[in-house]
Amino acid sequence: MIHKLLFPFLIFVWSFSSFAAEDDFKMRVSWVKTLKELIHQIETTEDNKMVLQEKKFLKTWSLISEAWADARYDCFYAGWPSTLKSSGGKKLCQLPIRSNSSYEKGICKGDELQCQPLLFGKNLCVSFRTKEERNSSFSNCEKKFQAAKNDHYDFLRNISREQANDLREMSSLAADICGSTSSSPQKGSSICNKINEKLPDAMKAIDRGFVEATAQRYPATEEPEPIPTGSTPLVKAEDCEETTSDEHQLLTKSVMGIQKKANEPYAESYEKIKQEFLSSPFCDPEKIANNSDNKPSAIYMSVLMDELRNIDYLSSVTKRSEFMKTMQDKFNLSFSAQNDVLALFNQSSSSPSKETSMRIRGLILQDAIKNYRPGNKQLDQEMKEDLAKKNIFKKNSEGEIECPFISKDAFMKAMAGKEDVLKSHGGSIKKKNQITIVDYTRPSNERRMFVIDLETNQVLHNTWTANGIGNDGGKGQDGKGGSPQMSNQPGSLKSSDGFIIATAASHGNRFGPNVLLKGIDSNNTNMAARAVIVHGWDSPMGDYANGMRDYNENTRKYDRPYDVIERVMKEDFKNGSSQEMEKALWGVKGSLMTTPYLSPTEGCLGVPTVNMKHLDRKGRNKDQVELLREDLPGSIIFSYSGPDMKSMYL
Repeated sequence: MIHKLLFPFLIFVWSFSSFAAEDDFKMRVSWVKTLKELIHQIETTEDNKMVLQEKKFLKTWSLISEAWADARYDCFYAGWPSTLKSSGGKKLCQLPIRSNSSYEKGICKGDELQCQPLLFGKNLCVSFRTKEERNSSFSNCEKKFQAAKNDHYDFLRNISREQANDLREMSSLAADICGSTSSSPQKGSSICNKINEKLPDAMKAIDRGFVEATAQRYPATEEPEPIPTGSTPLVKAEDCEETTSDEHQLLTKSVMGIQKKANEPYAESYEKIKQEFLSSPFCDPEKIANNSDNKPSAIYMSVLMDELRNIDYLSSVTKRSEFMKTMQDKFNLSFSAQNDVLALFNQSSSSPSKETSMRIRGLILQDAIKNYRPGNKQLDQEMKEDLAKKNIFKKNSEGEIECPFISKDAFMKAMAGKEDVLKSHGGSIKKKNQITIVDYTRPSNERRMFVIDLETNQVLHNTWTANGIGNDGGKGQDGKGGSPQMSNQPGSLKSSDGFIIATAASHGNRFGPNVLLKGIDSNNTNMAARAVIVHGWDSPMGDYANGMRDYNENTRKYDRPYDVIERVMKEDFKNGSSQEMEKALWGVKGSLMTTPYLSPTEGCLGVPTVNMKHLDRKGRNKDQVELLREDLPGSIIFSYSGPDMKSMYL
């Protein structure tokens, strides 16, 4: 029978008591009620208008795109995650019928909307004929739900895989709205405090709800049978007589998914490379952004500077004591520095003056840099949060911050096409066990270029790459350089997808050292003619590594770059002038600034020019462009633009 094959792991589920299952059900109910409170709070903000025309609302929705890597949803509509669309100078939250592929009409009529089933149960319909009805759709759903006395939430007792996934998606969106960063729109509200408090337990209860429901449908009591590897379907109609058609369909999908996974020739390589990568320096928050052997990383300094912003608001003895303890715990502030800082604080019973604040900041900076030691777990987590805020790391569907790796689809397509590329162009490819994957579906501030040694299953280089400026200004579909427009046309200023051969290291008058590229796919035949190359470009916080420049009013030019850490360490923050202190502090702050995406280029692959010794597997003391000039020529590059991309090798 099918249940013997699919669900042997579910034997364990029966060791749970019914009390534990009931506890999970209560948590799911409590969580859904909390989600509904948040959605209601959002809907009733700004005079209960779903038309997001106020600046406050625009800010509210601006960071919801962080909830998923592909930025599918921006807002809630009747409980359904949906998308914003510009219309008449306004931002409108679209009907989920148009924007959410998971939307189900149920028994609702053409002019009715089904309220989100995981919040209200199935087949609860409200009218959306008038503007007033559309603007208050969620409130109308809740009123109808209460009037029907369906508040027992039994529909959350046995949830399917799809329902669990949908509920997780809604939860991720809610968690992002209530994020811990200062820019999170609903941060600090009572409902957001509930969201943040309940999220971990709620996610576990959602997962266990699916497992428990599956165990009830397919109780496993025997050892699993071996999974066939042939082409014979694993599901037969006569095996599914006891299941409904929906369950049969879900079960068929599950089984075929297992069979497909077993037959994927490169799945094992993908997992090995991914695990090695996640444990490598590429995912160490101390080493991500322009680290150096002789100074703290840019991310470390970014977190430190963010903490120092609080100095201006420390008016009470209690707040100052808490601040000093934080500095000691996180940044190893010495006793002598603490004494100097407290003496400055004690000059005033209120908030410190601007000059005093600068002196305190400078003394703490100097001491923290001098006593810098990596490995603080609390600080590591805060650095990961800063990396996510800067769009270099990302949040997964569970709200956890992770080091991004290549999507499996990009890897599988690259590997599948590689074999045919070698057959057709093997004579031009000396490094047959190396492939570079550029995942253009990722934002450009995410390190989306991966140079992989397939023999050792190691990522040799993982770095940023810009994309072409094209018609969309290079910002891509997500506004952050992700999924930019692709083209093979000369003069388009767009990137090209498909398979490419890196031919030789070169040097040009305009961009300097570079790597020449030859397009061999149907989508990039004009690549060489368009002079699309790998060249040096800016990177996030590149000024921290390469140096800041002061603008000289006399010459009306920028002076030579200076090392911001060297300048701040030389400054006298006890007795120096306000002007010089301000310059030194601004140098550090300015060098850490970044945008949500890399500045686009002219269709080329722009990569950082900063020294990457700390992240080079061979320890070479060179910048990223020079490393790629050594490692790329004679190898394959695969530019991935999404699951629907076309290629003559796929």
